This record gives sequence, C-alpha cells and structure tokens, in this order.
Amino acid sequence: MAGNTARTSETGKGLFQAVVDTGGITFLADEPTEVGGLGTGPGPYELLCASLATCTSMTIRFYAQRHAIHVGPIDVVVKHAKNTDGKDVFDRKIELADVAGPAQRDALLRAAKGCPVSRTLEQGSIINTELK
Repeated sequence: MAGNTARTSETGKGLFQAVVDTGGITFLADEPTEVGGLGTGPGPYELLCASLATCTSMTIRFYAQRHAIHVGPIDVVVKHAKNTDGKDVFDRKIELADVAGPAQRDALLRAAKGCPVSRTLEQGSIINTELK
C-alpha cells in the first residue's frame, strides 16, 4: 500500500521531544511545558489542526486555479476541542481576502469542505498497528 509517510524518533531531550521526518523534511514535535514537554514544537493535535488547515487552503487554491476564480491570500485557522460527549470537534475558519461574489465564495466553501483531510476526519480511518 503506497502512501505518505512520517517517522518520529525521540531526541532524548525532555520527556516528549521528537524529530519528525516527512520525506526528508525534518522538524521538532513536542508537548507544552505545562504537561511536561519542552515546548519546542507543535504537539500531536496541533499537527492535526495544521494538516486540516493546510489541506483546506491548498484545496481552495487548487479549485480556484482550476476554475479561474481570482482569490487573494487564503487564511485558515483550525481549533480542536472535545465536546461534552468526548467527540473531537474541529472549528475551521476560512478568510478569503478577495473573491468576486457569493456564487464563487459558495463554490470555494464546498471545495474546502471536500478537502482530503476533511473527508478523512469525517469518515474515520482504519489504523493498523504492529509492535516490533
């Protein structure tokens, strides 16, 4: 099965700090100091929010380009929380600086809602785990 890959390796610094490698691009992930981390990188849920935000922005840009819709800068903010039932809730706010009219805005909103990460989160996933 082909797909995207990410690998994490603990750095040995702090309780949670890890190096993340995503196809040759590396960065640190960590937890905030309030929970025992060093605060040197995004935590798991921040990375998940970043995935949804970037996928949303890229999908809007792709759709706009494909349909010759002029769009200025795209700003997406995603926040994660748990509701009272313990379900994950992602609040996504999209700011489009320059779009011609309501029909185009509606089309871009539909595109955003259909971004691949949105679909993955909404549909759920299968996670296969192997301990070596």
